[in-house]
Amino acid sequence: MVNDTNIKKVLVVCDSVYQTKANNRKGGVGTETQLISKEVYESAGQEKFIPIIREYDESGKPCIPHYMASRIYIDLSSDEKFEESYQKLIRNLYDKPLLKRPALGMPPAYITEEEQVVLRTSHKVAEIKNAILNDRSSANGLISDYLDTFIASLEDFRLSGGSAPDFDNYRFFSYELALYLLAVLIKLKKYDELAYFINNQYFYRSPNTSELAHNGIEIFNHYLPSLDEIRNKRLELRRVSVTADLIKSRATRKDIDFSDLIQADLVAFYITELRGGHFGWFPRTSVYNSRWGSGVEIFDRLVSRQHFEKTKILFGIKTIDELKKLIEQYIERSQEEIKQGHRRSWSWDYEIQPLEKVIERDKIGTVQ
Repeated sequence: MVNDTNIKKVLVVCDSVYQTKANNRKGGVGTETQLISKEVYESAGQEKFIPIIREYDESGKPCIPHYMASRIYIDLSSDEKFEESYQKLIRNLYDKPLLKRPALGMPPAYITEEEQVVLRTSHKVAEIKNAILNDRSSANGLISDYLDTFIASLEDFRLSGGSAPDFDNYRFFSYELALYLLAVLIKLKKYDELAYFINNQYFYRSPNTSELAHNGIEIFNHYLPSLDEIRNKRLELRRVSVTADLIKSRATRKDIDFSDLIQADLVAFYITELRGGHFGWFPRTSVYNSRWGSGVEIFDRLVSRQHFEKTKILFGIKTIDELKKLIEQYIERSQEEIKQGHRRSWSWDYEIQPLEKVIERDKIGTVQ
């Protein structure tokens, strides 16, 4: 009867007696078990047979035959559970579950798009990792190949047209990445690499004329109107820098925290200020800096002669007198700006201390 195709549901009422007979294949229950178990085992999605639990053993486990142990059962073993379980049973019998499986959603656009831009380095990371973990001599070559391929593949993502705010997402990420690179180099005391990154020139093709142009590190630091104007006004945020707010909210790493990013921002700012020029690096995260401290430990330590010798490459000088001369020239330029009415009022909003207070000339290298 249980194999009759007209029968859609079979209730198997289970207690300790039924469990024992089914497991031992005894009597009529044993015969029934042989008929049912074959169908249960052969169909992973079998919902025809519904175990009804009427009893639990001494260890608190339901009395159910072995072959049905993996099936979802209905617990009618007590008055407390009866009403709720009975409703589940009724819904099961009539295929009206309380919770229905949601309809399959739309696939992500990138799956159905015919043309997809795939980074050409996607398969190279595993090769590099394997080479490093196995201490293979090819690791350096693979890393070099990865970097060359990565740079070349960026052309696949080039955008054309649009106004300046349309590219602010890229400008934000370039600024954020530059801050993290600066912060890492400072924390690891890689001053040669830090000096190279800050003082180097970066070449690019002008999008309008295709002519070769170049800028200093400030090329990675742009004002973002989409955040600091459009978003700020639209949401009535009245924030000094929404860009700084966003970077702060994303600074969740434990090895590099937000204070490290502020210091990195200020280091790039003061060094480019010493260098002079019309444009320089602007420290947007300094809005969170303390007014009563420089926020630049790497400069606070310049009182140490040993620290000066390690960091002098950042300023492009060799002696303490040369650094003092740079600071004097900076002060003269600042005073001239004040005379011409070009005093920088933003320094108050952004908690930027004058450079001569951050690096006190008379104290440089005074501690051996």
